[in-house]
Amino acid sequence: MSSRLNEEPYMPRYYLHLRDGTDEVLDPEGLEMPPDAVPGIALAAARDCMAEDKIAAAERSAVAEVRARAAAAAAAAAAALIAEAHDADADRAMVDQTIAGLGRTH
Repeated sequence: MSSRLNEEPYMPRYYLHLRDGTDEVLDPEGLEMPPDAVPGIALAAARDCMAEDKIAAAERSAVAEVRARAAAAAAAAAAALIAEAHDADADRAMVDQTIAGLGRTH
């Protein structure tokens, strides 16, 4: 005959699903904890999730900034190379050739 006194006390299992209006993170395993611990643990889990989202947003922003700077540097380098290779005489010849080609059909 088994007595409940010899068994471990019952601990409820809580599933801490998080929702922010657009996303949902499900907790398939849940945690066993006393009821009075739930608010603190839920708050800590929500803070962790928000921190991860904030870090991911900062990383995306940093990557976008690096890409923009790289594109600006590449454009400036290309402009410098074009300026070195094309002086006023080269530009005049290119414009004249383009104007002459406007009347032709392709």
